Amino acid sequence: MGTISLPIEIMSGKNKTLSVYLPEKLIDLLDQIQAERNDPTRSDTVRVLLLTKLAEMSYLPEKEKKAFGIPQEGSEK
Repeated sequence: MGTISLPIEIMSGKNKTLSVYLPEKLIDLLDQIQAERNDPTRSDTVRVLLLTKLAEMSYLPEKEKKAFGIPQEGSEK
């Protein structure tokens, strides 16, 4: 298992650091996605993946869901 430390942006706009343990294969996959997306940091990649999933699961406000391309409630897909 590898460890990555990620500054996670809290909705108030302040960052806090979060350390997570992930299998090396997953870290390698994150690095591949980072390169394909041209994200400057691994943290940026993880943040987008996490926020996108939270938006899909309706844990974020409609305005933020829209920013991630998630259809708004009541709109056709």
